[in-house]
Amino acid sequence: MATQVKPEITRESWLEQRRTGIGGSDVAALLGKDPFGGNPATLYDDKLGLVPDEPPTPVMEAGRILESTVAMLYSEATDRKIRSQPMRRHKEHPFMVGNIDRQILKDPRGPGVLEIKCPGLKVFADAKAYGLGVAYILQMQHYLEVFGYAWGSFAVFGRERWKLLHFDVERDADVGAFLVEEETKFWRAVENRERPSEVAPDLPDLPEVSGEVVVRTDPEWLVAVAALAEARNLTKTAGELEAVAKGAVKSLMGGFGIQEGGGYRFYHQEREGRAQHAQTVKAIEKLRPLDPMKVVDAIVIGLGDASNNITLQGYDVRAAVAEWVVDCAMDLDALKKIGKPFPHFQGFPLKVEVEEE
Repeated sequence: MATQVKPEITRESWLEQRRTGIGGSDVAALLGKDPFGGNPATLYDDKLGLVPDEPPTPVMEAGRILESTVAMLYSEATDRKIRSQPMRRHKEHPFMVGNIDRQILKDPRGPGVLEIKCPGLKVFADAKAYGLGVAYILQMQHYLEVFGYAWGSFAVFGRERWKLLHFDVERDADVGAFLVEEETKFWRAVENRERPSEVAPDLPDLPEVSGEVVVRTDPEWLVAVAALAEARNLTKTAGELEAVAKGAVKSLMGGFGIQEGGGYRFYHQEREGRAQHAQTVKAIEKLRPLDPMKVVDAIVIGLGDASNNITLQGYDVRAAVAEWVVDCAMDLDALKKIGKPFPHFQGFPLKVEVEEE
């Protein structure tokens, strides 16, 4: 599908735009859900330029460089047309800013927001398994409120494995109203130079955007899982008790031999080391050096045309195969390795003989 390339802006211009309002990437910090530890107070400091600008991280740089490529991959994977959009402000609350990656066109739901993410491997794996995190969902709900769209979509790209995930997100009116209220409070604090508390408000219920893993919380499931966990713990405890009891029996036996009592017969013996054939390429070549090219030629060409008298590198294929077979004949005992002797302990319950009357 057709895509439009988003024009590049300088980092300085981007930072200047961010300080004129609240952007989508600010919302998680404003609400105390920033995975990097941001909160309303630190966001306030950033908006007023009270803290130095941090340089872009490698993940941010990767996202910037790959944005156009991921946009194209998303368009091809979803068959959706996309195009770039300039920064937009909320009609009634101009401090709410939306600088989206792309606009999605010609969908029955109307235009949509495309947000592109190029996270590290762990975040990508979590998104694939469990869906979108809170920070992503809040960012999208902010954009949908600013643009007035009914839906948006995430393109989550795993750059290490070159894989693309995409998730659609519907606009939630209750979440949107909550964002307007909280962002208004925050921006009023910025304008009045009143540093907010680090404590963020409680969130309303957010729309869930799940991944491949189905998370079960129903009572029947929890009871079954608890029973399985208890059974495994009992099995582990039984194994530990058995190991202690075996050690006590071996100690009482005083050495190797066969002893019985208490309805069991026990064998404590020293066994010979196990024989193993080291049939590796190095072991074979050490026993009888082979001509690798002759073997390859014989297998690839000779086996298919052994009946034909074809000359290959100075010898015919039939002769090469015959010579290879003869050369490969070897004494396997020469490759045998015997392990160290080892103790063997085993116990069996004795059969109870029933006396006939």
